[in-house]
Amino acid sequence: MHTFSISKKKYEQLKEYKLANQILNTEGKIYVFTEKRKEKILKVLYNMHGASFANKLYTIEMLDTWRECFPTCLNIPDGFVSYRNNIIGFVMNKSIGVNFEEFLQDKKKNVSDKIFYFQKIGEILENIKEMRNHTIVKDFYLNDLHPGNFIVNEEDKSLNVVDLDSCKIGANRPFPAKFLTDLSLCSYVPQKYETNDYEYFNVEGDFIASEETDLYCYIISILNYLYGGNVHRLSLEEFYEYLNYLEQIGISKDLIQLFSKIVIPCKNENPFNLLAALKEEQIYRANSLIYERVKKR
Repeated sequence: MHTFSISKKKYEQLKEYKLANQILNTEGKIYVFTEKRKEKILKVLYNMHGASFANKLYTIEMLDTWRECFPTCLNIPDGFVSYRNNIIGFVMNKSIGVNFEEFLQDKKKNVSDKIFYFQKIGEILENIKEMRNHTIVKDFYLNDLHPGNFIVNEEDKSLNVVDLDSCKIGANRPFPAKFLTDLSLCSYVPQKYETNDYEYFNVEGDFIASEETDLYCYIISILNYLYGGNVHRLSLEEFYEYLNYLEQIGISKDLIQLFSKIVIPCKNENPFNLLAALKEEQIYRANSLIYERVKKR
């Protein structure tokens, strides 16, 4: 993989890339990086030592090695950045558009457009599954799948995946993921979602990424949007109560059945082709504010 060397002068002139307030970034600082008059994104990592840093570098190397196998919507890092003979981070293309998390919270955006881009995530997961089935890359999963790691381009109706340095690929160790924690609903099904062996893996993510965890995170992302809050933090009883409510307001039983599978010891299914049936009124009534009001009656 190519390594870009950056001078002290250029390093000190870097401009921080402003993330939306809704976007949480815990692994490094994001800057605008210009290379050959082309704007890129530079991620300078906070942790640049030890096994965790080596794991990050290995992950980026593997993404570059199998670059040609990946769907074009995945924003694969272009190279490492070296400052004073030390690798400090990596660069990637600047995806044009708005962060999907910000897009979802924008009340001026149409509900139908928000559902459309949720469908696009499901299509991306199907494309990745096809890649695993038909290329040499057999062990790749997004892992930290949540709306903040997607960029919406409204001009060409496309969706790009970013922050792939936390993916599962090859023999890398599990990285932390927003929805994959021992406080999330996935912890109720240990036989389905494999937990990380801390002694062996030297403490990284709580769960090992798989097709099941990617679909879990995708479905949680959809449910969090409908609920307007953190469905993944509900108890099992509260989760089922909420699904019962979704059925009462007319959301299809087929879709609810797929939602329910995330807490059952069976294979998860991709619900992307059922999302178009969601009506704006149902989405409005699915919000926790309405739901809690109904419960009190």
